[in-house]
Amino acid sequence: MGSIVHYEVAVWQIAPGFVGRWILVAQVSSATALAAHAGFEGAQVLVGVLLGFAAAYGLGGWARSINGALPGVALLWYQVGMWSGFMLNTVWRPLVVTVSASVLGSLLLVSGVLSLV
Repeated sequence: MGSIVHYEVAVWQIAPGFVGRWILVAQVSSATALAAHAGFEGAQVLVGVLLGFAAAYGLGGWARSINGALPGVALLWYQVGMWSGFMLNTVWRPLVVTVSASVLGSLLLVSGVLSLV
């Protein structure tokens, strides 16, 4: 997995320089190793990291625009997104489920009542 990330980072030029590339490769390799070690729970690790990266990339237009002036800002933003997705899907899962269940329940209740009106 690390070699794939190393190739993609070199092609897309996400990381600024040698050290940035290897930091990103180490982060992806450690997430993959943790997922393999955890078994079924490891799928949640990978899903969290992928969702966090997708959210950071989707909301990271500002980071990509200033990456020329401040090299490494986009990489830092992507790493914060991956770390946040990992934490939301593993460590903070009970809190996220509690909050999202009440919000989703309220949404379903209101939409059901309004469909009867």
